[in-house]
Amino acid sequence: MQSPVSNSCPNCGAPMPLTPGVPDVRCQYCGNVAHFDWARPAPARPAPPTSPKRAVTLIATLLVLGVATAGGIAAWVLASGVQGAASAVAAGVSQGLGGAVTFPVSCGMNQEVSIVGRTVEATGTLITGDINCKIRIKDSTLKGDIVIEAKNLVEISVENSHLEGKEAAVKLGMNSKLHATKKSSFTGDEAGVQGGINSEVSLDDSTIDGNETGIKSDVNFKLHANNAKIQGKEYGIRSASNLEIESKALTLKGNRAALEGDVNLKADIRGGSIEGTEIGILMKGPNANLTLSHGARLSAREAALKTGSNLELEMEDASIDGVEIGIDTDVNPKLNLGPKARIHGGKLALKAGLNLELHMRSATLESESVALCAPFNIEIEARDSTIRGVDAFRFQRRPNELELTQTTISGGQLFDAHGCSSSKAP
Repeated sequence: MQSPVSNSCPNCGAPMPLTPGVPDVRCQYCGNVAHFDWARPAPARPAPPTSPKRAVTLIATLLVLGVATAGGIAAWVLASGVQGAASAVAAGVSQGLGGAVTFPVSCGMNQEVSIVGRTVEATGTLITGDINCKIRIKDSTLKGDIVIEAKNLVEISVENSHLEGKEAAVKLGMNSKLHATKKSSFTGDEAGVQGGINSEVSLDDSTIDGNETGIKSDVNFKLHANNAKIQGKEYGIRSASNLEIESKALTLKGNRAALEGDVNLKADIRGGSIEGTEIGILMKGPNANLTLSHGARLSAREAALKTGSNLELEMEDASIDGVEIGIDTDVNPKLNLGPKARIHGGKLALKAGLNLELHMRSATLESESVALCAPFNIEIEARDSTIRGVDAFRFQRRPNELELTQTTISGGQLFDAHGCSSSKAP
């Protein structure tokens, strides 16, 4: 119980606005409820000295809420004589966790946690990261229901470690980031890694493996991968809209699809392979912007690449190979195939909707049945290239532009065709 003369929180020392006659007031900084006895005000007395722990809590709260600056708090620290809080003003709170530290671990707001050389297996969530927390894990093996659950703006770095979760190894909240290096690995029964809105994952010589999905992410997810491997029994990556990928030597695998997204894919794949048992890359909606180069390979049994409208594909020194269909896309596709680009499909190499634009230079488009099938409003420009199939072309109308320079066309050329089945199909 406090006197109305004192208007500071008894828990954290923060100022508390008082309303005459109101006995219970909640601190807007730490949530503590203080009771004031308006009937019998106690005599004023000096406030007790602030402990370092309480000072740290108050500092972190005031900084995040923006009601104080680091310089102002530093002056308060010096004036109050609190020991041990000065370092928290500039750098936040940090703790190193080696040896016999008890899990679960909580990384509070603006704190830093380092876990080095630990082997831990437990139930529940092992590490929880709050706003602006930084978590560093090195040379460790951690197993739990969830290893790390990161809230907003959490940064996680993992080096030479294995994280294994029954639900997920890592769950990233909004605007959080995971950076993994030096043969780190993440596994989870549902997903290896779950990404929240605007989250990012960076993999360098590391792997993610999910019993269902390797990476399952929300909107605006970004992946940077170098010599990395991502796989899931169902999906390698399953993302909502606005997925961005930059990779070098990435191996991506999934049975239903190596990669599935809603709309707005932007991917730059350099080297490596994307392998789907059913579909390699599946975009359920429009706007896929895909670049394949440096020996990149995209393959699947049904369709290697299946997209909605507005596909933009750039290929050079890369291959797309479908046991049945190489590319199955809707209206407004634009394809630029450069040197050593090859698209193959056993039944159909390229199936496109209206308004196809195809540019080929020292490239190959081939099938054991139909090389290219599209309705009308077609523009094709090919130089030093090969288009080969039982039917090279199956179009409903003659192309608006068909410019072939030193290009080999093998197979029938039908400009009044209906459907994409070969003219010699049984």
